[in-house]
Amino acid sequence: MPRWVVGGLLIVFGVLAVVSEHAVRVLETQLAAAVAGMTFATDTMVAWTGGDPVIGFTLGHGWFAGQVTAFTGSAVFVAGIAVIGGVLVAAGRLTWSRGLAITAAGVLALVIGGQLRLLVSAFVIGTSAQQGAYPLNHPIGLAAMIVAALGVVTCFFFAVRTARRARTA
Repeated sequence: MPRWVVGGLLIVFGVLAVVSEHAVRVLETQLAAAVAGMTFATDTMVAWTGGDPVIGFTLGHGWFAGQVTAFTGSAVFVAGIAVIGGVLVAAGRLTWSRGLAITAAGVLALVIGGQLRLLVSAFVIGTSAQQGAYPLNHPIGLAAMIVAALGVVTCFFFAVRTARRARTA
């Protein structure tokens, strides 16, 4: 398969992730609500407030709601990784198999990290706050997602360096 096809598909995937960010956030919220219901919450539901999805859950004796804003979702981070991977593959800096593998691993890591961030934030709100609705966009969680994305980008550039060395040797 030509590398420009794989690179183009990765770039299109990244652009679609940004364009459909709200739909991705709704899916993340539904998944987080299901996992919260299986782990720490007694009852869970997905609701909406101001166009943003909300995880509603009971913990202990009260209801809590965690609003999932654009700052909380992982779609923007996933899109950035997919576009960087696509550009590196299309430009010939990475083989398509290596670029696809690193992009897939990075996307998976960021999606799992995003889910962990939502669930930990919801758990902390449920155990230490008054009943009510709270946004789940915590600066430490955002910093963790940025560090994870930078780690994936670093893997890209180590792979480019290794591929370059193999060609020149």
